[in-house]
Amino acid sequence: MQFEEFESVVAAAVEKHKRWFQSLETPAMIHDIEQVELRIGAVLPIEFRRFALRFGGGYFGMINISSLKKVSSWYILDRPQIIVNEKSLLVVSDDETGGYYGFKHANGQCDESVTYVAVDDGCDSKTVANSFCEFILRFALPESI
Repeated sequence: MQFEEFESVVAAAVEKHKRWFQSLETPAMIHDIEQVELRIGAVLPIEFRRFALRFGGGYFGMINISSLKKVSSWYILDRPQIIVNEKSLLVVSDDETGGYYGFKHANGQCDESVTYVAVDDGCDSKTVANSFCEFILRFALPESI
């Protein structure tokens, strides 16, 4: 799915469920992205970058999304540090019951796919979406699929 098509799906969801998007924070700026990438030593997935620049972080649909803005209460670098199969997990959301969604990263690159880790279950992990937009559609906006 192209990002423009994704934006159209989001616009329809916002029109139908305005209250789901009332707690969104302001979108990130390029400087915010660069600072996070510098700190983690990896390039963020392009869809996540575009999402952050367009929508920001906070509650989005039926989930929460990490923010790239340092002043945010959802700041991505304040989320838990989790190791999965010798890779760090950059947490982009949580299920509010001890499980985390994120991008595994190592050697200067983040995976495009979104991984779920159940910390209370011994850090078992599984890929839940092949891309960030797919993750949003499946978990934040399930009516849109």
